Amino acid sequence: MENNIQKLLNDVNVILQQEKVKKEESLKRGERFNMFATLGVAHYEVTHSAIIASFLDPKESHGQGDKFLKLFLSIIGDETELDTANSNVYTESSNEDGRIDILIEDNNKKAIIIENKIYAGDQNEQLKRYAHFACNKYKNGYSIYYLTLDGVDASEQSAKDTKYKRISYAQDILNWLEQCIKESATT
Repeated sequence: MENNIQKLLNDVNVILQQEKVKKEESLKRGERFNMFATLGVAHYEVTHSAIIASFLDPKESHGQGDKFLKLFLSIIGDETELDTANSNVYTESSNEDGRIDILIEDNNKKAIIIENKIYAGDQNEQLKRYAHFACNKYKNGYSIYYLTLDGVDASEQSAKDTKYKRISYAQDILNWLEQCIKESATT
């Protein structure tokens, strides 16, 4: 019995040492650096939405036109067929059904709605209200995306009977930003 306990403790110690080495290597590579935390805005959805929207906006000063928007739509698998060259991007867009974090619309009555959730909970019938708004305004099609850190589902009360797609910072946004960097470097 005592040998089994000692073996278990030794195994745990090996795992702890391996994790310590991984953490130190990660620190050296700068993988744990977070500019948002440095600025004190790591949990501010509005700040994150503004940054994402500025990359998505074909009229922004990044000089890439609709390239970043096209990459984003490709990565998330959007099928709205938005006219990316003639799109407008808004943050905190208010309407009778709420305030949409990121709204992308084109001149053809199509739209993409992104609800950005970092640490906040869902509002009452939030995605359902956004779908109601979009159904009335965007007659040629729309998509709703629920953006979270890890791609979790919206609450049942927010999204009941609403079609939406989950996307995440961990996978989709990270992949998109990496693609934006690659594309920018080649132009």
